[in-house]
Amino acid sequence: MRRRINLLAKEATLRPSLDILIPKPASSLKRDIRTVLIDQWNDRWFMSTNGRQTYEYIPLVGLKLITQIPQVVHFLTNRGCFQFYFFRFGLSDTQNCSCGVIGTADHYILQCPLNSDLSRKLVYDTDNPSTLIESQSNQLIIKEIVDRVDSIIHKI
Repeated sequence: MRRRINLLAKEATLRPSLDILIPKPASSLKRDIRTVLIDQWNDRWFMSTNGRQTYEYIPLVGLKLITQIPQVVHFLTNRGCFQFYFFRFGLSDTQNCSCGVIGTADHYILQCPLNSDLSRKLVYDTDNPSTLIESQSNQLIIKEIVDRVDSIIHKI
């Protein structure tokens, strides 16, 4: 039996081409397609002029869910209960925070003296803004700040 197998193996090496072609498994094809699509998505995200506030914190897109906290999404998109956003749509006659600076999401979360008690608790690399949203504790602090801003602005 062993001799027969060796003989068949030797015969196979002398053939000019393969007898059968073994395709990639479906899982491998799916992974390759997913990789190409995500690469294309990242190229478009990098080249886009839209969503630059979000891009600062999420420079690479992917399939991993970053947050489920609506207030963090408001911060990341600069849309929500921020004076700058309300002013942009004519819902407020000022774009300034009550501290006098333009009331963008970044201002309220990172610079506003009215929220410094909370923003001081944020732990991240200031040279790498994407690290701000990596930790769940930072996301909860951002939620708390946005809730605070929302409660103050609704009183104005």
